[in-house]
Amino acid sequence: MAREELTGRPRNRCEAQRRRPGRRPQREPRPSPRHFPDVVGLVRTRIHPINSPIVANREERNMNHLPSTDVGVLVPVDVHFDDLDPMGMLHNSRYQVWVERAWVEFGRGQGLGGASGFEGDAFQVVKAFAITYDVPVMGLGQCAVHLWMERLGSASATAGYRVCSDEGRTTHAHGTRTVVRLDSTTLRPTPWSDRAREVSRTIERPKSSDQPQVGTGPAS
Repeated sequence: MAREELTGRPRNRCEAQRRRPGRRPQREPRPSPRHFPDVVGLVRTRIHPINSPIVANREERNMNHLPSTDVGVLVPVDVHFDDLDPMGMLHNSRYQVWVERAWVEFGRGQGLGGASGFEGDAFQVVKAFAITYDVPVMGLGQCAVHLWMERLGSASATAGYRVCSDEGRTTHAHGTRTVVRLDSTTLRPTPWSDRAREVSRTIERPKSSDQPQVGTGPAS
Protein backbone atom coordinates (compact mmCIF):
# COMPACT_ATOMS: atom_id res chain seq x y z
CA MET A 1 0.00 0.00 0.00
CA ALA A 2 1.34 3.45 -0.88
CA ARG A 3 2.73 5.65 1.89
CA GLU A 4 0.26 8.46 1.06
CA GLU A 5 -2.69 6.12 1.58
CA LEU A 6 -1.38 5.05 5.01
CA THR A 7 -0.68 8.57 6.25
CA GLY A 8 -3.64 10.29 4.61
CA ARG A 9 -1.39 12.88 3.06
CA PRO A 10 -2.17 14.24 -0.40
CA ARG A 11 -0.46 12.54 -3.27
CA ASN A 12 0.27 15.66 -5.24
CA ARG A 13 -0.17 19.43 -5.32
CA CYS A 14 -3.52 19.33 -7.13
CA GLU A 15 -5.01 17.06 -4.52
CA ALA A 16 -3.64 19.30 -1.78
CA GLN A 17 -5.38 22.29 -3.32
CA ARG A 18 -8.66 20.40 -3.50
CA ARG A 19 -8.40 19.51 0.18
CA ARG A 20 -7.57 23.03 1.34
CA PRO A 21 -10.14 24.08 3.99
CA GLY A 22 -12.64 26.70 2.90
CA ARG A 23 -11.77 26.40 -0.78
CA ARG A 24 -14.81 26.04 -3.02
CA PRO A 25 -14.62 24.13 -6.28
CA GLN A 26 -14.58 26.33 -9.35
CA ARG A 27 -17.88 26.53 -11.20
CA GLU A 28 -18.33 26.35 -14.91
CA PRO A 29 -18.77 29.85 -16.40
CA ARG A 30 -22.36 30.70 -17.27
CA PRO A 31 -23.00 30.71 -21.01
CA SER A 32 -23.34 34.07 -22.67
CA PRO A 33 -26.79 34.94 -24.12
CA ARG A 34 -25.23 34.84 -27.56
CA HIS A 35 -25.15 31.05 -27.21
CA PHE A 36 -28.94 31.03 -27.10
CA PRO A 37 -30.13 33.23 -29.97
CA ASP A 38 -33.52 31.50 -30.17
CA VAL A 39 -34.21 31.94 -26.46
CA VAL A 40 -33.12 35.57 -26.55
CA GLY A 41 -35.40 36.21 -29.51
CA LEU A 42 -38.25 34.50 -27.70
CA VAL A 43 -37.77 36.60 -24.59
CA ARG A 44 -37.60 39.77 -26.67
CA THR A 45 -40.87 38.82 -28.34
CA ARG A 46 -42.52 38.32 -24.96
CA ILE A 47 -41.39 41.52 -23.27
CA HIS A 48 -42.58 43.75 -26.10
CA PRO A 49 -46.37 44.28 -26.03
CA ILE A 50 -48.19 43.56 -29.26
CA ASN A 51 -48.94 47.25 -29.85
CA SER A 52 -45.29 48.31 -29.41
CA PRO A 53 -43.45 49.91 -32.39
CA ILE A 54 -40.97 47.00 -32.51
CA VAL A 55 -43.67 44.37 -32.94
CA ALA A 56 -45.70 46.62 -35.24
CA ASN A 57 -42.78 47.21 -37.62
CA ARG A 58 -41.92 43.52 -37.76
CA GLU A 59 -45.55 42.64 -38.35
CA GLU A 60 -45.90 45.20 -41.14
CA ARG A 61 -42.85 43.81 -42.97
CA ASN A 62 -44.12 40.23 -42.72
CA MET A 63 -47.77 40.89 -43.58
CA ASN A 64 -47.48 43.01 -46.71
CA HIS A 65 -48.03 40.01 -48.99
CA LEU A 66 -51.09 38.68 -47.12
CA PRO A 67 -54.68 39.47 -48.15
CA SER A 68 -57.07 41.35 -45.91
CA THR A 69 -60.23 39.83 -44.48
CA ASP A 70 -62.11 41.06 -47.58
CA VAL A 71 -60.71 37.86 -49.13
CA GLY A 72 -61.58 34.41 -47.79
CA VAL A 73 -63.34 33.58 -44.55
CA LEU A 74 -62.68 33.99 -40.81
CA VAL A 75 -63.32 30.93 -38.62
CA PRO A 76 -63.40 31.75 -34.87
CA VAL A 77 -61.42 29.61 -32.40
CA ASP A 78 -61.07 29.70 -28.61
CA VAL A 79 -57.80 29.57 -26.69
CA HIS A 80 -58.10 27.10 -23.81
CA PHE A 81 -55.78 26.56 -20.85
CA ASP A 82 -54.43 23.28 -22.23
CA ASP A 83 -53.46 25.04 -25.49
CA LEU A 84 -50.75 27.04 -23.70
CA ASP A 85 -47.13 26.16 -22.99
CA PRO A 86 -45.40 26.76 -19.60
CA MET A 87 -44.65 30.36 -20.63
CA GLY A 88 -48.32 31.17 -21.18
CA MET A 89 -48.01 31.25 -24.97
CA LEU A 90 -50.05 29.20 -27.43
CA HIS A 91 -48.00 26.04 -28.06
CA ASN A 92 -46.55 25.89 -31.57
CA SER A 93 -48.28 22.57 -32.33
CA ARG A 94 -51.73 24.06 -31.78
CA TYR A 95 -51.50 26.40 -34.77
CA GLN A 96 -51.64 23.54 -37.28
CA VAL A 97 -54.43 21.86 -35.34
CA TRP A 98 -56.45 25.07 -35.52
CA VAL A 99 -55.91 25.37 -39.27
CA GLU A 100 -56.95 21.76 -39.89
CA ARG A 101 -60.09 22.14 -37.77
CA ALA A 102 -60.98 25.41 -39.45
CA TRP A 103 -60.87 23.80 -42.89
CA VAL A 104 -63.04 20.90 -41.70
CA GLU A 105 -65.55 23.29 -40.17
CA PHE A 106 -65.65 25.45 -43.29
CA GLY A 107 -66.01 22.45 -45.62
CA ARG A 108 -68.84 20.89 -43.64
CA GLY A 109 -70.60 24.24 -43.52
CA GLN A 110 -70.50 24.25 -47.33
CA GLY A 111 -71.95 20.75 -47.56
CA LEU A 112 -68.68 18.98 -48.41
CA GLY A 113 -67.70 15.67 -46.86
CA GLY A 114 -71.07 13.98 -46.62
CA ALA A 115 -72.53 12.52 -43.42
CA SER A 116 -69.22 11.18 -42.14
CA GLY A 117 -67.26 14.29 -43.08
CA PHE A 118 -64.74 12.25 -45.08
CA GLU A 119 -66.67 11.51 -48.25
CA GLY A 120 -66.15 12.85 -51.77
CA ASP A 121 -64.03 16.01 -51.88
CA ALA A 122 -63.21 15.72 -48.17
CA PHE A 123 -61.33 12.45 -48.74
CA GLN A 124 -57.93 14.05 -49.09
CA VAL A 125 -54.38 14.01 -47.74
CA VAL A 126 -52.06 16.87 -46.83
CA LYS A 127 -49.07 17.07 -49.16
CA ALA A 128 -47.35 20.12 -47.65
CA PHE A 129 -47.84 22.42 -44.70
CA ALA A 130 -45.76 25.57 -44.21
CA ILE A 131 -45.96 28.00 -41.31
CA THR A 132 -44.23 31.18 -40.13
CA TYR A 133 -44.76 32.35 -36.55
CA ASP A 134 -45.13 36.13 -36.29
CA VAL A 135 -46.55 37.35 -32.97
CA PRO A 136 -47.25 34.92 -30.09
CA VAL A 137 -50.76 34.32 -28.78
CA MET A 138 -50.60 35.13 -25.06
CA GLY A 139 -53.10 33.76 -22.57
CA LEU A 140 -56.75 32.77 -22.90
CA GLY A 141 -59.28 34.39 -25.19
CA GLN A 142 -60.59 34.14 -28.72
CA CYS A 143 -58.72 34.16 -32.02
CA ALA A 144 -59.59 33.28 -35.60
CA VAL A 145 -58.21 31.39 -38.57
CA HIS A 146 -58.33 33.34 -41.84
CA LEU A 147 -58.62 30.99 -44.84
CA TRP A 148 -58.41 31.64 -48.56
CA MET A 149 -57.66 29.69 -51.75
CA GLU A 150 -54.38 30.35 -53.56
CA ARG A 151 -54.58 27.77 -56.36
CA LEU A 152 -56.91 24.94 -57.31
CA GLY A 153 -55.52 22.27 -59.62
CA SER A 154 -57.23 19.24 -61.11
CA ALA A 155 -56.79 17.13 -57.97
CA SER A 156 -54.73 19.36 -55.66
CA ALA A 157 -55.36 22.62 -53.85
CA THR A 158 -53.03 25.12 -52.20
CA ALA A 159 -54.65 27.40 -49.65
CA GLY A 160 -53.30 30.26 -47.58
CA TYR A 161 -54.12 30.91 -43.97
CA ARG A 162 -53.50 33.26 -41.07
CA VAL A 163 -53.91 32.57 -37.37
CA CYS A 164 -55.02 36.00 -36.26
CA SER A 165 -56.93 38.00 -33.70
CA ASP A 166 -60.69 37.54 -33.68
CA GLU A 167 -61.26 40.64 -35.85
CA GLY A 168 -58.38 39.79 -38.21
CA ARG A 169 -56.12 42.76 -37.42
CA THR A 170 -53.14 41.05 -35.74
CA THR A 171 -51.46 38.12 -37.50
CA HIS A 172 -49.95 35.55 -35.13
CA ALA A 173 -48.86 33.06 -37.80
CA HIS A 174 -49.31 32.54 -41.53
CA GLY A 175 -48.52 29.97 -44.19
CA THR A 176 -49.88 27.62 -46.83
CA ARG A 177 -51.47 24.18 -46.88
CA THR A 178 -51.57 21.88 -49.91
CA VAL A 179 -53.91 18.88 -50.13
CA VAL A 180 -54.62 16.21 -52.74
CA ARG A 181 -58.05 14.67 -53.22
CA LEU A 182 -57.98 10.84 -53.41
CA ASP A 183 -60.35 8.22 -54.68
CA SER A 184 -61.57 6.32 -51.61
CA THR A 185 -61.25 2.97 -53.41
CA THR A 186 -58.00 3.22 -55.36
CA LEU A 187 -56.32 5.86 -53.15
CA ARG A 188 -55.18 7.58 -56.32
CA PRO A 189 -55.59 11.33 -57.05
CA THR A 190 -59.00 12.15 -58.49
CA PRO A 191 -60.44 15.47 -59.79
CA TRP A 192 -62.40 17.86 -57.62
CA SER A 193 -66.16 17.98 -58.05
CA ASP A 194 -67.97 20.95 -59.56
CA ARG A 195 -69.31 21.78 -56.10
CA ALA A 196 -65.79 21.96 -54.65
CA ARG A 197 -64.70 24.29 -57.44
CA GLU A 198 -67.73 26.48 -56.85
CA VAL A 199 -66.94 26.77 -53.13
CA SER A 200 -63.28 27.45 -53.92
CA ARG A 201 -64.19 30.42 -56.09
CA THR A 202 -65.99 32.07 -53.15
CA ILE A 203 -62.75 32.30 -51.15
CA GLU A 204 -60.27 32.58 -54.02
CA ARG A 205 -57.57 35.21 -53.67
CA PRO A 206 -57.63 37.81 -56.48
CA LYS A 207 -54.61 37.70 -58.74
CA SER A 208 -54.46 41.43 -59.36
CA SER A 209 -51.70 43.40 -57.64
CA ASP A 210 -54.14 46.02 -56.33
CA GLN A 211 -56.02 43.64 -54.05
CA PRO A 212 -56.50 44.70 -50.38
CA GLN A 213 -53.67 43.49 -48.16
CA VAL A 214 -53.06 43.13 -44.46
CA GLY A 215 -51.67 46.44 -43.23
CA THR A 216 -53.20 48.43 -46.10
CA GLY A 217 -56.80 47.24 -46.37
CA PRO A 218 -59.87 47.96 -44.27
CA ALA A 219 -59.00 45.20 -41.77
CA SER A 220 -55.81 46.94 -40.69
